[in-house]
Formats: sequence, C-alpha cells, structure tokens
Amino acid sequence: MKAKTVSQVLSKIKNDKLSLLKGDGYWYFVYYDAENNIFETESVYTMYLSSMDVEEWVSIGKGFAEKVENGND
Repeated sequence: MKAKTVSQVLSKIKNDKLSLLKGDGYWYFVYYDAENNIFETESVYTMYLSSMDVEEWVSIGKGFAEKVENGND
C-alpha cells in the first residue's frame, strides 16, 4: 500500500523521537532526543511520499532509529 500521510508512516514505526519531514525534492527522517543530546537525520531521495509503500518507509525509519539508538552513526 502506498504511503499517503506522514502520520500513517510514523504511527507504524512507533518511535516518539522520530519525525519525517519534506525537503526540496526529497524526504528526511529526524531523530531528536533532547535528554541525551542526540540529533541525527537520514535522507530518503524520493520526490513524493506516495512514491513508496508504507512498509518501505517503515523499514527505513525503523532501521535509522535503531542505528542511532545503537550508536552506529
């Protein structure tokens, strides 16, 4: 199923430190943890949210969050 909204993607990832934002011709995940002074981003080079399936977005987002949380920048 193609992704339709950011909230649809984030609700399946279930990580309150993760955001998904639109850049100029791409999208990017932001991992922000103020308590531990962590701010990381991961770009996804696709023009439209609906260009990819929800499962693809979830896989990228979860993988990014796990990488940050495990300290594997």
